[in-house]
Amino acid sequence: MSHPILYNALRYSVNTTEYATIYRRTPKPLQRRALDPQKYEQAARSRDDYHAASVRAAVRVFITTQSGLKLWEFIQDSIGASLSGAALGIFPASQLRLTMAIYVAARSLEFLYNALEKQGRFSKQPKWMGSWLFFPLSFGQLLHAFVFDRDCFPTEFGDFIMKYTPEYIQRRPANAPPTLVWPSRNEIVDALAAMANLKWPAFTSPILHPKNPSPLPPTIPQSISPITSRAHASHTYLSCALIHPSTPSCLQAAISHFLLSTPQLARLFLLFTPLFAIPRILRSPSRLSSSPTIIAKVLSNAIIPLTLFVSLAITTSWSSICLAQTLLPRHVFPRFRFFLGGFAGGMAGLILRGGSQEKGNALYMARLSADSLWKVGKKKGWWKGVRGGDVLVFVIGLGVLNAVTDYGREGSVDSGLVKRVMANLQGERELGMQVNNKEEGKQKKI
Repeated sequence: MSHPILYNALRYSVNTTEYATIYRRTPKPLQRRALDPQKYEQAARSRDDYHAASVRAAVRVFITTQSGLKLWEFIQDSIGASLSGAALGIFPASQLRLTMAIYVAARSLEFLYNALEKQGRFSKQPKWMGSWLFFPLSFGQLLHAFVFDRDCFPTEFGDFIMKYTPEYIQRRPANAPPTLVWPSRNEIVDALAAMANLKWPAFTSPILHPKNPSPLPPTIPQSISPITSRAHASHTYLSCALIHPSTPSCLQAAISHFLLSTPQLARLFLLFTPLFAIPRILRSPSRLSSSPTIIAKVLSNAIIPLTLFVSLAITTSWSSICLAQTLLPRHVFPRFRFFLGGFAGGMAGLILRGGSQEKGNALYMARLSADSLWKVGKKKGWWKGVRGGDVLVFVIGLGVLNAVTDYGREGSVDSGLVKRVMANLQGERELGMQVNNKEEGKQKKI
């Protein structure tokens, strides 16, 4: 052998059969430089190979045992903390239990991503990728569910959208007679769903055709007639006559909605954002005393991007109905265009990209969308629920959280609350015993 060190390393690593298998799977250029299997077998037979075989077996037993123990320790730790999540099964099956399961699963995946990112697994991903991508996907799914499967849509989020849609959801006029029956907000959305099923019918103006006894198609809810009957006669599509009846220009309606909703949302966020921003300000009292304007800066950095994002997202989602009428033929994506419109609205998430509000809001929308999508799929028969499936998801999520907490790099779990919860579940912290331990220490010193 011209390379005795290499040959001895091979002898104590693999036998002749294993070497032949590795050789066959080696690329041709490397085979030319490697030792032929037949020569390797002849050289092995010419020597006493029992010693090498004993060393090979001992090393493999040691590696297998050590790896098995490490794996068992990993599994035991993960299972030990995650099995505590089975206590969720005691809680009655409800929306709250499902929400908790989705939340834990989402946070576990978030921290797992952080751990892999700190290991350099995503170092080659494009710079434009980030949490903000959840916005278009989530908004697309949620808008489609809001129109066609409202029973699978989060009620509070739907009420929020309706409240801050001043231009496209027509309110009852202040001067309307008491006898006038005005359509509800849900009836307006149901009418849009019916129009999509009819592939977006044209608008027949009662002003131009007063003798037409039924200007609305029979499958369209007739309750919207108080809105469409007074719509501008120049409207071409029935959808435009419903969502912005007095404004014939779709672009003007979108601009008007953005200008109307932005101040309303700004007042809302100005009321609630300080509750979350003040704790961050109080963490640095030196900066607060040296620069009193820090409060205004922190609040403005939090309120302005969030206000623009929400206002632009809602405006784009609704105005996409008109845009699709202009760009697409009636029969092309009559229902799917709501997903496309929500996707376009979610692109407003670029405003939050790179900021402190990007990840939290994006993951919140992703959790809402996951909950809605699960319900839609179950309703339509795409999948079937498993009894106790939410508990299983909760337990698996806790297991992943525990593994990332124990074996992830520093900073993988970037939530102090989650760290404390996992420490309690692992028994590393004793609840309610800190004060007692201090008192016992003082007594011993005395």
